[in-house]
Amino acid sequence: KVWASVHPPSEATVEWRENGRKWHGGQAWVTKEDGLGVLDPLTNAVSILTELLGPNIGVEESTLRVPKNWGSPVAGWAILLCKGKVDCRVSMLFDWTAVSEEEIWTIKFRDKEGGTMELRDGGAQMYVNGRQVTEKTTEEDILRPEYEGLYDQLVDLLRRRESYVSMAPLQIINTIMENSKVQNTDDYPLFG
Repeated sequence: KVWASVHPPSEATVEWRENGRKWHGGQAWVTKEDGLGVLDPLTNAVSILTELLGPNIGVEESTLRVPKNWGSPVAGWAILLCKGKVDCRVSMLFDWTAVSEEEIWTIKFRDKEGGTMELRDGGAQMYVNGRQVTEKTTEEDILRPEYEGLYDQLVDLLRRRESYVSMAPLQIINTIMENSKVQNTDDYPLFG
């Protein structure tokens, strides 16, 4: 967050590809019309974007690929525009049909001077100008739960009897869901 405030990004790319069968196999609800499909895990990337760039992010255009046997998308792409200190164009590619070796959860930011910040492994690893600045590799940190920071925040909010909700990520996902061009594709078995 500090990097993004000191070096306001002018462009970003999100590549969020995972094996839907591996992470959501047996969960038929995600394939239903109101189940979000690939947009369910994409909410994580959009949450990171709104945290770093602010909530003023609009969807310029988007396309969703929906299998004939699903009511929700299995893949797609979107172009977002963030209005802030510097306007930032965000290109997003998201896909649930990746095999495990192809899985990637990466967000790359570039400022006007060419400086870069990259978040890998869903935000667990940070690189600035190509140099890793996180202390542990993902493999060394494997026992730490993915949502540990969120649980710490939840405990703190409960102690203070407060709540915190950011609707911005869900509003962006909803706009993508409602306004995208839809490309119908062949059946895709989530459980196979």
